[in-house]
Amino acid sequence: MVTHDWPAGIVDYGDKNWLLKVKPFFRNDIVCGKLGNPSSMQLLFDIRPRYWLSAHLHVAFAALVPHTGKDGSRSAAPTRFLALDKPIPRRHFVQALEMDVPADVQMKLSYDPQWLVILKLTDSFTSISSSNIYLPSPSNSAERWDFRPTDEELASINNFGDLTIPENFRQTAPPLKENTPESRNAVPTPYYRNPQTAEFCSRFKIADLNKMLAEKNRDNVAIPHYMLEENKTDSNEIVIDDSIFADNEDFVIDTQPTMANLDDFVPPKIVSKSGIAKEDKGDTFVLKRRKVDIPDDDDDDDV
Repeated sequence: MVTHDWPAGIVDYGDKNWLLKVKPFFRNDIVCGKLGNPSSMQLLFDIRPRYWLSAHLHVAFAALVPHTGKDGSRSAAPTRFLALDKPIPRRHFVQALEMDVPADVQMKLSYDPQWLVILKLTDSFTSISSSNIYLPSPSNSAERWDFRPTDEELASINNFGDLTIPENFRQTAPPLKENTPESRNAVPTPYYRNPQTAEFCSRFKIADLNKMLAEKNRDNVAIPHYMLEENKTDSNEIVIDDSIFADNEDFVIDTQPTMANLDDFVPPKIVSKSGIAKEDKGDTFVLKRRKVDIPDDDDDDDV
């Protein structure tokens, strides 16, 4: 599992004292239970992944979360939590993990049906307004506020068929080609439409937030990088007008030849091999004969 936020309460399963030494300003949030995402912690207990990787707080921290079975016994497979630091010198920001993967496993990702149902159930709340958005709460029992899917709602996702995530990545923003202060401190890049988001929202019939933001400020929307690369022409490429070719033709007959001035053209001398002078080698070439074996008449039957 990979998330941006830390699961709330994860610090209780690691070296909390060491964490407070390097990040003492975490203390108030930890005491108040505000450090991390409570929803993520619930997912950790429900899904029980072998590994949980997070970012966000810019500090290296590891934890081991045990799990218990329905009978109260401890599960044999705990969740290993790992967060890494910022990618700057003398900080712990890289770690290699070796994971056992079956040799015949399919290298693909799939959408989670429960997550898809929740997206569709809460689609009406999608907005780009700067004002506060009304969200239902338990205090108003006349409307739904708990969007955990029912069995019928989960079954409805089957209508969308295969939930395998397509490999349709496209690079929308241009790459940073020069690592210079001017490049790093350049003005903010414009906004780009994302084809992956567009295809996803269209398929599952939910609001396209990316499109809504682009239509709100069209002047700041640029052409995605992948489209520029696809339409770019190589300066060394010879462009041929296909319209001058007829069907099934491999060459062109020039019916309107261009006139050329041949007054300055001096043809090379053709001489025999024995007649080449040393000083004339630069402007002459040798016309040679190659011996060709001609078969006898008796060999015709074998051909």
